[in-house]
Amino acid sequence: MQLSEMYKSEYKPICDYVCDTEEMAQKSDKKTPELEAVMNEFAKKARELRDIIENGSTDDAKEALIEVEQAADSAKLFAENSKDLDKDLTSQIKTAHDRVSAFKHAKLH
Repeated sequence: MQLSEMYKSEYKPICDYVCDTEEMAQKSDKKTPELEAVMNEFAKKARELRDIIENGSTDDAKEALIEVEQAADSAKLFAENSKDLDKDLTSQIKTAHDRVSAFKHAKLH
């Protein structure tokens, strides 16, 4: 995978959205250790990929992108199966997942 300025400009808003979602989860009245763990992992993986893209490292970018999507899948699954989360947070988690997934499919397929 060749990294470019386009990758950087496309991915940064996605990473920012994931991090904003993590912050929203942290502030939620319905925060649980499970929610915290799944969102921390999602945001951590998103930031790791951002750092790889910003530093131009192509060797690890593909694997990191797959890991971000796996973390996104876990977060989405948690949100869908958690009856206690408010609708706004559930929607934001799903949107974060969808943005990561769309980015991955655009870049790896």
